[in-house]
Amino acid sequence: MPVQEKAPILAVDFGTSNSAAAMLADGKITRLPLEPDRDTIPTSVFFNADDNSTYYGTAANIALSEGEPGRYMRSLKSLLGSPIMSESRLLNGRRMDGFDIICDYLTTIKARAEDCTGLSFSHALAGRPVHFHTRDQVKDAQAEADLKQCFLRAGFEHVDFMAEPEAAALSEQDKLHRNSLGLVVDIGGGTSDFTLFRKGKEATEYRLIDILASHGLRLGGTDFDRQTSLNFFMPHLGHKSKIRRAMADETVTAPISIFADLSTWEKIPFLYNAKTLREVRELIYLAPKKRPFERLKNVIEFESGHELAMLTEATKIALNTTDQGYQHVDLSLLDSGLTTDITVDEFDAAIMKSSDILRREIEETLAKAHCAAEDVSQIIEVGGGGKMKLVRQSLKDLFPNAEILSGATFTAVVDGLAMATETRRQVQAGSGNTFVVN
Repeated sequence: MPVQEKAPILAVDFGTSNSAAAMLADGKITRLPLEPDRDTIPTSVFFNADDNSTYYGTAANIALSEGEPGRYMRSLKSLLGSPIMSESRLLNGRRMDGFDIICDYLTTIKARAEDCTGLSFSHALAGRPVHFHTRDQVKDAQAEADLKQCFLRAGFEHVDFMAEPEAAALSEQDKLHRNSLGLVVDIGGGTSDFTLFRKGKEATEYRLIDILASHGLRLGGTDFDRQTSLNFFMPHLGHKSKIRRAMADETVTAPISIFADLSTWEKIPFLYNAKTLREVRELIYLAPKKRPFERLKNVIEFESGHELAMLTEATKIALNTTDQGYQHVDLSLLDSGLTTDITVDEFDAAIMKSSDILRREIEETLAKAHCAAEDVSQIIEVGGGGKMKLVRQSLKDLFPNAEILSGATFTAVVDGLAMATETRRQVQAGSGNTFVVN
């Protein structure tokens, strides 16, 4: 890594739902408190319409929950590599696009890291998913180029990237027995990544891990949120309802586009415009049953899409922790007295397709390394998505002989990045890369 001698390198995990920063100090990982008494900061921004101020992280979430006037954005990482990055909106009196928003967020991380350490960070080692976009090399390369541009605009002179599951493997290597085969399963907010690695057998002053294969796809916790919303909440807003054809005496199912966008974190803010309201009013006019579409109009008009998304996320978590087999959900956000009951079986059925996709991609990781599932002795879960019951059961079924261990859910990646900042040596060895960590 071409850096100045002894120049501090900031490790940055810019995540879909949460971000973190760390550094290596005296050979030890030091996580930087970007918020008081917290190792992570929510990847969220709130543009306050009253005083044109901008809030980041927990402050942004609080501003939304308290109903302050303004525009809220989350899942910024999902914008990378997409045309939305270049779409500008008027925010706090400025025309801003995705580059501006992510750059300002990273500038805040850099400034807070410098404030709490008294150091000046000109170089960064940032995590990146194995694939920002599944099986699309052009969009994948564009996403990394977008993120690099944002880091440079945020004031870093140089930024290097490391695959997130490989960083997690570094940080969690002590959980793996020597000369054993381990698999990191990192199911984050927007992507899922897998790294198959072996821990070296030499018990020397160096700790070695051999990266045998890494693989990933654009599917994560926010996809489970979207499936939950589309299946259980959007029908109360008109999804799957019938509308009349404008020029014919017959009915058809309402178009899905608005409901799909309203169920997707990063697309919600782009629905708050006159065009969407005109489309919704047309749906109300054409609908035999108007009340669901009237609720949809209220969500768009009062900009409560993110509150609904947060309720969806909370419901997803509750369905993965409940012992009673169902979750009773208060939907008074949509209509006074409105509620719904969702069973665990219904929820599992809704996300089954995504769980099956994850299993196939894990099998592809094994195939890339020419390894069999029964050879894996330990699985290390990081990221919030790995805690889902259906996902964990799928891992148990695929790896019946493996011990499943929980890693540091939200800090494994940044810890590994910090370890790699000053002590990483990347050596081409056979079919994989060997990271030697002092």
